[in-house]
Amino acid sequence: MSKLRICRSLLMCFVLLLGVVPAALGVVNGVPVPASDKRFDAVGIFLRASPGSPCGGWVSGTCTLVGPDVILIARHCLDITTSDPLPPNSVRQYRARFRRTAAGISQNSLSVNWNQCHGTYQEFDVVRLVDASNNGCDQVLAYLSGSPAGIIPIAPAISNAPLHPTDILLAGWGYSGECFGAGGHWALTYARGRLPDNFSGNDYLAFSWCAIGTTAPCLSCPTIGGPYVTANLHDSGAPVLVEVPSTDPLDPTPELRIIGTVSSANSGRRPSAWNNSGGQPQLVEPARVTHVRPGDFNGDGVKAVDDLMVYLSGFFEGALDTDASGDGVLEVADVLYFVQRWFE
Repeated sequence: MSKLRICRSLLMCFVLLLGVVPAALGVVNGVPVPASDKRFDAVGIFLRASPGSPCGGWVSGTCTLVGPDVILIARHCLDITTSDPLPPNSVRQYRARFRRTAAGISQNSLSVNWNQCHGTYQEFDVVRLVDASNNGCDQVLAYLSGSPAGIIPIAPAISNAPLHPTDILLAGWGYSGECFGAGGHWALTYARGRLPDNFSGNDYLAFSWCAIGTTAPCLSCPTIGGPYVTANLHDSGAPVLVEVPSTDPLDPTPELRIIGTVSSANSGRRPSAWNNSGGQPQLVEPARVTHVRPGDFNGDGVKAVDDLMVYLSGFFEGALDTDASGDGVLEVADVLYFVQRWFE
């Protein structure tokens, strides 16, 4: 079959599928993070623990590994107000647990058969908390007693944080029901959604226009502009994420970047909030290196039918690395642009 016929067939499938892609749900009604997707291993569960206890504790929120031994959390997860200083370790003990062991085995749940100390995880005590000089940013850096093995930190998006409607992911360990504080919990779930418009003049991030309550019907979302992701109880501090092109030339899988941390069911703070509030050390976004070579999407050095198939599959899933034109928006023009490069 000629390239032209293949191209026409694939484009026809693309046109027919437009408009019937299923709407994504939020962490409210989210789905478990697959064990095969190691990108989310850096999303940990933040725990308040009793001194002397061997592991686990009370779930206080969700955290994200942003450095080899440092996590980003929501300040209010420490159960303090903006007028309170950070509690010393002698008063409160905190821990962070990550779902994957050093040997690579993954467990999405905090407890297995009602046992928090089941062993399929890496867990570290928090040895130091660092506040910003303006603590209204609702973000704190927490340093761990060690560095999780085999888990890659998720970098923040500082200079290119999206403001306009953008495909996002939300991942957290809190409740998953449509009512506040209801549904399954203490398991790592995620969902895809759509970031609404945001104002560029502050560090506030509205990641949803949904409202969640305690009386059915608990969840109310606008019918225009979604689908939206929505956080629930104990998703505080959870990362609001976008996918960006891989910086690893040997692995084309899109990487994750943090564009916000959850402060409420539908709002959060950008990573720039920490920097602009005087937080030290400053959060830094690494340089981006696109892996989308002209027509050779999978990077194997050959233009083949596989490149078209992988590209279209990623496009339908909303992967930002399929933005072939590089204008920050996924649209039909990206498919046409990529196909043109494939023919060249």
